[in-house]
Amino acid sequence: MTTHKKYIILAAMVILTITQVLPCEYNIRDSGFVEIAPQPYLLYFYVDSAISEEKIRFFNKISQTLFRDTNITPETIHIKKSKKSTALEYFRFWNIDSLPALILVSPDKRSILLPIDHTEKNFGQALWDTLDKTAVSPVRDKVLENIVRSYAVILLFEGKDPANNQAALNKIDTAKKNISRLMTQLPKRIEKPPHLIVLSRNKIRREKILLWSLDIEINGPDESKIVILFGRGRIFLTPLKSNQVSSSQLTNILSILGLSCDCGLDKRGMMGPRLPLRWDAAIQAQIVKYLGFDAENPMIRQEIAGILSTENFRSSVLSMEENKIKGSLMELNLYSESIQSFGRRFSSKRISPAQNQGLGTSRSNRTGPVSNSIRLVAAGAVILAIILVISLTIFIKRRRKKL
Repeated sequence: MTTHKKYIILAAMVILTITQVLPCEYNIRDSGFVEIAPQPYLLYFYVDSAISEEKIRFFNKISQTLFRDTNITPETIHIKKSKKSTALEYFRFWNIDSLPALILVSPDKRSILLPIDHTEKNFGQALWDTLDKTAVSPVRDKVLENIVRSYAVILLFEGKDPANNQAALNKIDTAKKNISRLMTQLPKRIEKPPHLIVLSRNKIRREKILLWSLDIEINGPDESKIVILFGRGRIFLTPLKSNQVSSSQLTNILSILGLSCDCGLDKRGMMGPRLPLRWDAAIQAQIVKYLGFDAENPMIRQEIAGILSTENFRSSVLSMEENKIKGSLMELNLYSESIQSFGRRFSSKRISPAQNQGLGTSRSNRTGPVSNSIRLVAAGAVILAIILVISLTIFIKRRRKKL
């Protein structure tokens, strides 16, 4: 074997070692907290010359206040002055004959008409109530309370058949227990197991905007449906009919959220559509505390974007209708063997990014030196690889000159 071939093999071995020493710092769950390319809901306020400037100013003022920390973008549309606006397509679709009017449009171009039940005297209060319910509801508040610290949030929308609802509940309970056992062996520490929120039939109509955002029947589904949420209120894959998914398949789906971003799985579900939510500074502070990174940091955004890659990202932001699960459950079965043995490939001693940065519990004092040593070794390996590449380049050039 010639000398330069030995150098090439040695350099390849070093680079391979680096990729093993430096796995992706983030898991798929983490990626959901990072907003790569915002896809807001659009809220159109339709007016004409008959609507007073006072009402228009009032809408502009309160909408900017209410939606400041949300993924909802308000806009006033004058139907006579905005003839080229695409917002008029939704106005015509709903065949509106009374102004002012409100239409909410999802990132996948679905729309819903929001009634303003008002008289001339109570217009301000009626408008405020309608706008406030667009971004806030009891169930969405519960989602926000649990989504940062929990592995995921599972929504169960009850159907008409009590037996089917109970069967769905049993499947979710089994999957939660499986994930709880798996969490003790994941490479990154997660505070709590999946959190379940059940939407009963008698309360489901109070969540009109939530149901619409998930493309679920406003009056509730005929058969119970399961929705998995992670990150910034993102939908993982798509709402699942409970009678079409087993407890093992549900476990497999949930397991994917705990895998490293570089695990090689299809990443289309990593940037799923979001619920319309209020996401304020207090929640961002929780992310830093419990996840160990600032999801608003431009460098982290760039890093996650690179992990997702342009191709994966484009496919992930397709509309929910285009991103139906279809054959995905069959594909997930192919992963089941590796996912079920997932825990055996990792040490049970887990280190969270928060602990590495001294942001977590007192355990960070014990695990920090270990993490720092690994980083020093990795940095040394990178430097060695660079030196080897440079040396190899010089060697080859000199060899060519001699020849």
